[in-house]
Amino acid sequence: MVISNGFPFNDVHVSSAPRSQGFFFLFGQNGILIYAGRARGLGGTIRSYLQRHLCDAEEGRGATHYRWLIADEPVDAETAHLAQQYRISESRRGRVDL
Repeated sequence: MVISNGFPFNDVHVSSAPRSQGFFFLFGQNGILIYAGRARGLGGTIRSYLQRHLCDAEEGRGATHYRWLIADEPVDAETAHLAQQYRISESRRGRVDL
């Protein structure tokens, strides 16, 4: 398992995201998790999913930073924690695609 420390959510940084399957997390102001997703199957990569979210303002949901995680299953502690943090957040509505 490899996890990033976090990067600004912009063209420069997204273009260097991994071309691997795994998980990605979008964060808004003050580090609030606003989206958690999984890149998998049919050529979907962390980079391609992040690029799609970056190009679509609605899908990007106002994200300012992102993190990625290369792992096969979302059951590791870090992913589970981030997904739980997102689900219990009362300040945002959105999706968790894990």
